[in-house]
Amino acid sequence: MGEVFIWRFLHQLAIRPLVWSEGADKAVLDHALSVEIPEILTLLEAQLPDDGLLCGDLSIADLSIAAFFRNASFVRFRTDPVR
Repeated sequence: MGEVFIWRFLHQLAIRPLVWSEGADKAVLDHALSVEIPEILTLLEAQLPDDGLLCGDLSIADLSIAAFFRNASFVRFRTDPVR
């Protein structure tokens, strides 16, 4: 999950242009958005309980997943609410 959200998504949209003055690698970004992120979301949806918390109460497990989505939100990533 970290590899995809940080290196193939956030890095392409934020780090490369803002730190290195390079454009995003469109092939890497497109693959992350069309294949890898949907696969991660499908896996998470299958694993998460209906109440949305992994261990009953809010835990480090929940926060570790949420952190990736928070980082992705900095480059305007949003999940599909219908999905």
